[in-house]
Amino acid sequence: MSRKAIYVILGVFAVALVASIVTSRNVIVSVSGHYRDDELGFSIRYPESWEKRIDFQGTVVAFVSPQERSSDRFREIVNVVMTEVEEGTVLDDQLLEEFYAEIESQGTDFQVLETQALQINSVHARRIICRFRVQGHLFQYLLYVLLKQDRVYVITCTSRKLNFDRYEGVFDKICRSIQID
Repeated sequence: MSRKAIYVILGVFAVALVASIVTSRNVIVSVSGHYRDDELGFSIRYPESWEKRIDFQGTVVAFVSPQERSSDRFREIVNVVMTEVEEGTVLDDQLLEEFYAEIESQGTDFQVLETQALQINSVHARRIICRFRVQGHLFQYLLYVLLKQDRVYVITCTSRKLNFDRYEGVFDKICRSIQID
């Protein structure tokens, strides 16, 4: 076999190896845990390996990812907040600007990267990806904002920017599992 053919085979093998490492780094978990809040009228699923914290730092509930390494200083977190609004409120850009202002107040360099209007289990929703900097660290958020009658449910999924792509699929599974009465 020629030297050139060996280099080509080694190159293909190296690309395949790198691709398998990158793919295996994506976080894939089932969302088989279940949380229900009868008073606020919703339920949501989360990975059972994640820690559930009720009434955590002003949220209704938060789900915290397991620590991946002992050196991890940040763990991914998904939290749910519910706010009552006036009957007839519309899920529009003006309402979203209020949520953006709250996020902006927590850091610097706030930027909305993408927004999408959708329905989750027959409830009007927006899916928003944004990023901002806190104490020198770049974070990326996935927000789901859902409006049903006089209640707005906000699901916030937070990750450091460098880990966001690995967790985005899990975040979406959790958010899309919400059921609102």
